[in-house]
Amino acid sequence: MKSASTYNAETIPDLLAPGGALSHDVPSYEDRPYQRELALEVARLFEEGGRLAVEAPTGIGKSLAYIVPAAVWSLAGNGPVVIATHTRTLQDQLLRLEAPRLAKTVGRPLRVELLKGRTNYLCRRRFEALAAEATGSGTQELFGRIRPWMEQTLTGDLAELESLRPGERLFLEARVASDLRFCAHSRCTPDTGCFFKRARARAGEANLLIVNHALLAIHLFGGRDLLSGFDALVVDEAHAFVRVALDHLSDYVGQARIAALVEDLPGRRTQMPALMSGEGASRLAAVHRAYSRVDTEARTYFGSKNGARPGEDPRQRYRDSDELTALNPLSPEGLRDALGTLSADADTLRHFLESRPDEDDDRSLVTRSGIERFRAEVASLRDSFEHLVQPEMGESDQVTWKEWGEGAGFSLRSTPIELGPRLAGQLREGPTAVVFTSATLAAGGDFSFFASEIGLDHGLPSIAYPSPFEFERQAIFLAVRRGPDPRQPGWAETTAFTLAALLQDPGRKTLALFTSYRDLGNVADCLRLTPPDFSLLVQEPRSEPSSLLDRFRKAERALLLGTATFWEGVDLPGDDLEVLVLTRLPFGVPTDPRFAARAERLEAEGGNAFTGLYLPEAVLRMKQGFGRLIRRRSDRGIVAVLDPRLLGKGYGKRFAAALPLPVIEVSDGPALAQEAAQWWRRTSA
Repeated sequence: MKSASTYNAETIPDLLAPGGALSHDVPSYEDRPYQRELALEVARLFEEGGRLAVEAPTGIGKSLAYIVPAAVWSLAGNGPVVIATHTRTLQDQLLRLEAPRLAKTVGRPLRVELLKGRTNYLCRRRFEALAAEATGSGTQELFGRIRPWMEQTLTGDLAELESLRPGERLFLEARVASDLRFCAHSRCTPDTGCFFKRARARAGEANLLIVNHALLAIHLFGGRDLLSGFDALVVDEAHAFVRVALDHLSDYVGQARIAALVEDLPGRRTQMPALMSGEGASRLAAVHRAYSRVDTEARTYFGSKNGARPGEDPRQRYRDSDELTALNPLSPEGLRDALGTLSADADTLRHFLESRPDEDDDRSLVTRSGIERFRAEVASLRDSFEHLVQPEMGESDQVTWKEWGEGAGFSLRSTPIELGPRLAGQLREGPTAVVFTSATLAAGGDFSFFASEIGLDHGLPSIAYPSPFEFERQAIFLAVRRGPDPRQPGWAETTAFTLAALLQDPGRKTLALFTSYRDLGNVADCLRLTPPDFSLLVQEPRSEPSSLLDRFRKAERALLLGTATFWEGVDLPGDDLEVLVLTRLPFGVPTDPRFAARAERLEAEGGNAFTGLYLPEAVLRMKQGFGRLIRRRSDRGIVAVLDPRLLGKGYGKRFAAALPLPVIEVSDGPALAQEAAQWWRRTSA
């Protein structure tokens, strides 16, 4: 890897050491030896090239440990360093907290920029064109609220509009966000106010470029043209990158996706004179007729009468068209033919407009860009449907399944069985140096599961740092020996009783983590049988986690029941969270199509699916859940596991070994609540 003469990796830790530049500029400076060790490892990797996986628990100071060498490396003339994160919280920390410190630490002006995907930025011209024709009172009111912000914002980032409701945000992303066709116009430049082009221009001049995992995945798997040339990459919160990348590579077709086409249906909102009469009107009418037929065929094919809904798991895997036919007795030919007709009619309409380049005002561009989006989405839908109804004709590393929704219908879905081979291939093309880091990457110091997930399972260098916290002083880890197995009757009632007892004594704010909405709902129902004298907050499938967290923080005594999104990325320091309950060991669902396909592949290769897949994934998940409790040196709290399998099964030792304090055995739920209350009183004295 290229190295400028002004860059010396061995000097990087000095910037973070007592008496170094950081200690002079940060009033709350704290010497963190592991931070300096990590900074040196990252600095050497930038200099020498390679890949490195680092588990750095909360309190290590890992963000400064990689951002300082990244800044010095870039300022030495080695180009930008891209830093990819999963959460907005970490992006904000890097931009608003670490970046200002960084400039003082390195002693030179530093460009730190954030780049998001195109649909995150407002397009002024689309906004004005749509506002001029908006007739609905709701749309007019929304645009009236947004206009003052638009006239003042420096970035055009729609995330600045924090008061937007989810539906409003989706509407803006679809109707007034940056659009490729508008951006291709000569009137669209950074100087004329194009927020996306401004962001791209700033990104091109950055020393450190912060992106989210989704944008990195789009860059790596979508042509590699989104981010400027870079030789160094840091993927923070790396435990989540595999899931995000797989989401990008996944596909689905269902009634919801087809119904969404109506948002860009030509002529629905704005209109060009060329489409109001003559041939244009005829072409437009043909598209509307074809769409109506697609909608009708989709409602039939994806409806409740096309197959039988399964029992507990709404997903039904199929491997080829014969297995799909067994699940779906109705033929896909009607929808296939209707999509073909709609695609052809949309192409004809686009070609008609291309023959009339004279209509090039912003109003016409709104119509043209909408038609192009519509045409492209129809073509994508048609291709997706073909691959999903005939999976044997596609790639062999895909898993396909039928998934029933909450309503009467279903969708067809697919995803790669493994990300690793694809990601490894992309990383071979660059960048030269890549750091993967997170608070949870290793299961008991073993990185093999994560390395396999990212396709670097042949000698991935790795480091696992110990936590700087004194867990045996700050926390207690309790687990029950007896009680119903989570799969047995009575589990929900027993769990609810124990949670209610914990809320009585020690009576601290409690987060209970579940692995499914079904279990969560059953326990919530039991708790509501006797009106609780504490705030009971329950995560629903469509609820906003951020609003629940806000209510939890403001409550004096509360119990929050949460599932998947609360197992990671939640920061509740101090008395915002003092009791964490893991209601069951977080094993993946065996019937999950991707898990099942991976298990089959592992078994076929001579491996063991439980020890090689289900167990390490669950251990990492449990570490993530455990990490919600102790976030600062001053924190203290109680961790309780209500699943008797932790102590009763041999594999429970793998879970216990991955956690930083010993497990204290109690007999059952009532004994656990009593021990928790006694520990709290002892440590409060």
